[in-house]
Amino acid sequence: MTTNHDALTTWVQLFPGMVSVCDPDGVILAMNDVAIRAFEKRGGEKLIGQNALDCHPGKSRDEFAELLRNPRVNVYTTEKNGVHKHIYQ
Repeated sequence: MTTNHDALTTWVQLFPGMVSVCDPDGVILAMNDVAIRAFEKRGGEKLIGQNALDCHPGKSRDEFAELLRNPRVNVYTTEKNGVHKHIYQ
């Protein structure tokens, strides 16, 4: 029998983009395999249990901290080294 938790876990793992989940304080609770591979140079799976704020420098850190204090949807696109990303927080 599949529980809702199992279905959610399966969906997150099968999603072709990066998924990272943090608690209200910014501590990373889970990452799918795509996110783990993308952040391998920064620790990959070892980031789970660390604070995501520590992964964001300067203005990005301030904006993320504000989202943690006052949750809202934050959607934007970015491009770095020719790679375009769609971010949904």
